[in-house]
Amino acid sequence: MYPILYRLIDKGYIADEQVLVGRRRTRVYYHLTDSGKDYLEHIEAEYFSVTDGINSIFSSLVDSPSEQSDQPDEAVIGSNE
Repeated sequence: MYPILYRLIDKGYIADEQVLVGRRRTRVYYHLTDSGKDYLEHIEAEYFSVTDGINSIFSSLVDSPSEQSDQPDEAVIGSNE
C-alpha cells in the first residue's frame, strides 16, 4: 500500500500531512489534490467506458438467438464411458 501512496504523492495526486500524536508518535493523513481529483475523474470515465463496452458485448451475446440442436449436450467431465 505504501509504495502506491508514495507514487501518488510523487505525481502530485495526493498530499500527506504528518501530525504529532502524543510525544513520539506521528499520524499521517492523506488527501486528494486538485490534480488528483482531475486524474480520478479521468480514470473513472475510462473505467466506465471499458465496462460499458464489455456489458454491451455480453448483452449482445445473451440477446442474440443461439443455434440450438435437438440433442442434449454430450460434454460430461469425468465420465468413465
